[in-house]
Amino acid sequence: MDTRRHRRWLGEHLTPTAVFDQYILPAVQPLLRQHLWVDFFAGAGNLVLPLLRSLPPQERPAFFENHVRLYDVQPAMVEHAVQNAVRLGIPEPLARRNIQPRDTLADYPYEIFQYGLPVYH
Repeated sequence: MDTRRHRRWLGEHLTPTAVFDQYILPAVQPLLRQHLWVDFFAGAGNLVLPLLRSLPPQERPAFFENHVRLYDVQPAMVEHAVQNAVRLGIPEPLARRNIQPRDTLADYPYEIFQYGLPVYH
């Protein structure tokens, strides 16, 4: 299957970071530390990882650990998201713990409710 058909079959629509910066970040920034930010179909992480850019670099690992969970069914996309998180200052072991390969339609990650924060997805 060619790449385009494969992406369409998976319903893969990657969000450009410019869309995030212009439309999403201004709306969610006041809520940043009040929620657990979850993406069940994370792809490269472009809907959640850009939140890290709004934080000072030294605060990013703690925020990521306590406020970010990403999932994707495609291992290659999970790897891409992990590398994006690392580029933003997240230690790789932490990135791998909070960005996981998972088919969230077949296996919903109920553990996201254990953190005591409202889930924003």
